[in-house]
Amino acid sequence: MREFKDEDGSNWVAYAINDAAIEAPGRRYLPDAFQQGWLVFECGERKLRLAPVPAGWSDMRDEQLRELLSAAKPSTTTTPRGMRAFGAASDDDTSKPG
Repeated sequence: MREFKDEDGSNWVAYAINDAAIEAPGRRYLPDAFQQGWLVFECGERKLRLAPVPAGWSDMRDEQLRELLSAAKPSTTTTPRGMRAFGAASDDDTSKPG
């Protein structure tokens, strides 16, 4: 895990999710680039990810981590298309009074 500041002075935490941490059932829903893991960047409620994990990222200078951060993409839901998260309303639910 690494901590660094971006160009605006915001504090970020970076850590890797490796392929050993990804359970087999969930792996089938991951895009190909994420099958072997990814690098996560977190700052408050903001979460970005970059795949694949760059070699030597944990030893990089802060300037290099900022470059990786600029290439990272916002984290998206991992719920497969057509499925709902537990407790989420379905698309055909209506709010008509009964």
